[in-house]
Amino acid sequence: MSIPTQVIAQRDFSAGQLDEASLRRDDVEIMRAGLRTARNVRLLNTGSMTRRPGRRVLFSTDGISYRVRPAPRENWWMTLEAGRVIFRSLDLSASQTIEEMPWTADALPDLRFVEYSSTIIIAGPDMRPQLFTFRRSTRVWEHEAFSFAEDVTGAIRQPFYNFFEGSSITLQPSGRSGSITLNFSGDVLDAGHIGVRFRYGDRQFEITGVTSPSEGTADVIEQLPPTITLTLDNYNGIEVGDVIEGLDSGCRGQVVAVGPPLTVFITTNWNGFIVSGDKESVVGPRSRGVAQSQSSASPAATVLWEEALCSDFRGWPRSVNKSVQRIVFCNFEQLSAAIIWSAVGTQNDFLVGSDRDDPIFELVPANTTVFDVVEGSDVFVFTDQGPYFIPVSSTSPLIPGSVEFRQISDDAASPIRAQPTTDGLVYINAGLTRVLALIATGQTSKPYIVEDISEFHAELIRKPLTLASTSVDASAPERYIYALNSDGTLAVARYQRQQGGRGWVGWVPWDGFGTLKWVSAYGGDVVVSAEYQAGEETLTFAEIFEEGLILDGTRSLATVTGSDALELEPGLSLLLEEGLPLLLSQDTAFNWAVGTNIAIAQGYWFRGEYEILEDGTLSGVIPVENAIGLVGGFAFDVEVEPFVPHVEGGTSARQRFRRRKLVQVAAVVQRTQALEVAGRLVPFWSAGENEELEPPRRDETYRARPVGRKFDPRWSVRQKLPGALTIIELTSEVTI
Repeated sequence: MSIPTQVIAQRDFSAGQLDEASLRRDDVEIMRAGLRTARNVRLLNTGSMTRRPGRRVLFSTDGISYRVRPAPRENWWMTLEAGRVIFRSLDLSASQTIEEMPWTADALPDLRFVEYSSTIIIAGPDMRPQLFTFRRSTRVWEHEAFSFAEDVTGAIRQPFYNFFEGSSITLQPSGRSGSITLNFSGDVLDAGHIGVRFRYGDRQFEITGVTSPSEGTADVIEQLPPTITLTLDNYNGIEVGDVIEGLDSGCRGQVVAVGPPLTVFITTNWNGFIVSGDKESVVGPRSRGVAQSQSSASPAATVLWEEALCSDFRGWPRSVNKSVQRIVFCNFEQLSAAIIWSAVGTQNDFLVGSDRDDPIFELVPANTTVFDVVEGSDVFVFTDQGPYFIPVSSTSPLIPGSVEFRQISDDAASPIRAQPTTDGLVYINAGLTRVLALIATGQTSKPYIVEDISEFHAELIRKPLTLASTSVDASAPERYIYALNSDGTLAVARYQRQQGGRGWVGWVPWDGFGTLKWVSAYGGDVVVSAEYQAGEETLTFAEIFEEGLILDGTRSLATVTGSDALELEPGLSLLLEEGLPLLLSQDTAFNWAVGTNIAIAQGYWFRGEYEILEDGTLSGVIPVENAIGLVGGFAFDVEVEPFVPHVEGGTSARQRFRRRKLVQVAAVVQRTQALEVAGRLVPFWSAGENEELEPPRRDETYRARPVGRKFDPRWSVRQKLPGALTIIELTSEVTI
């Protein structure tokens, strides 16, 4: 009696490589589009998959690289290396290096930057932000350390904060102008405060000396507010700390001593209260009296003082971004919940005000650390307590006093910068084990939710170092997310939207001979920092993924070092019609270190693997007349393995209880060269084809008949030799 079989045809691979633990989840939709292995393939919008693109070497560097656009039609590579930044034009015809940067090699992954007009602002740990401005007229980059804007009075337009708020520590200056002495009622000052701005009321002075933690000297930048003694007709209900106000004059101040008379630190209308003629009423939280007289007094000791939020002593922001025409700084070590926005249209005006275009200074609720602020349909804030959003619209713009933090989820974020996709933002969780998506719901009550988009792909997410995402790509319509793992491999995802239901993100692993140190994306360009151990030499490159390449680390195999032209007489060469000399021979040098094992290709034509010998020659002979035009690089394997699902329960046919046999399998491919199907080798050329021509790329169905019976029968498609590959269907006929 023959055993019945079932035919399983899979044409949708959009779910990518699923976790091994999902092997028997035949009941979920994602399994029908998932694979057991999908290594070094690119998922396509059609549901099929193709060999991932190879990478072309841009330049040598041990740093991390980004593509930037400081002006229209001006595209540059920005490379951050230990202690320096290098700008290279996109075609590599121009280069500029700026040295003595305040970061080390270890800090490179923690640097954050934003492009604002023609300026790039870089922030990072233990450093003042750095500005790099592109001058289009000269095509030169200019550098300066970040500094806040300055008023004509000398006041610096920066935010201030009382780091001792709630401690009741007071400050009493000796005078209101010139050089003064300072007395704090508690320990505040440090030698590092010299040169730091403080405010008394809302007026600035700069520390010039520190005598002790509670005493110092300063130069007044803006005349300090006055203190007065005020006599009222009654003092009922008045307490120290009350803010009182004249109903006619608008004079306001804080009561620092009750007396009587009162001692008042004036904050508004330094002319004081109206005490002659029609004397005005002065009101407080629990009091009301009529002003009788007032006189000047020595500067009061008050808690209304602040220190500059940012300084070389307190620290600087470790993250920078832009939002609604403002520069945003956050991730302050000295005040982790703080976010500051610049004035609209400026990059260094941060003095908080109340007008709609003024700078903004806010603290996220709860004890949070703000890692990043990202602009989208609203403004999104990523913290170690989960993401928040700030509602922004034409009727509710981002202006002082309007900022409202609404928590979306308690799924804590990591410091890795979130990346945009077509459907929202993606970020890495605090445990570095999941990729989460922040998605709009269209609901008013709950406008955003957080979903785990790596739920069936946890094995591919291995402590990521960074995220990147593509937005526009002329060569491919797909949009991808790239997560660089700490082991130097990539997890690459493409979103698959389902009509009328939830979609999924298909993830696949990309690896190869080299180790990746960084990945970044601009539009459709994806750039990596790659490291190879080649012979006794370590090679480090910036490389770009490029369609049409079948190798990683691809660069010209050889460079012309000399030539021998046919001469009619000494010094006079025979010229061809194009005006070029007729060359008898050319001397070339291979662009690789001795001991390097490289793969050589000509387009999609794999020409073999060779070693660079000690004398600079190859270990074999390439069957071409000239090495010029060939490329060398490092090959990578492709492996695809489908699941072979069981028949579901029902009328017994002993399904799921006995070993099964793969009767036959088939792989339907397009524009494909050599591969291996279930152990069957398919060569580059068929019998009788001219092997001196590039191997054809075929549309074909390749079948194989595996042997043996297993409870979990397996088969795969592999491509161990570089070549073209597109898989559109995998079919298994298996006993039940």
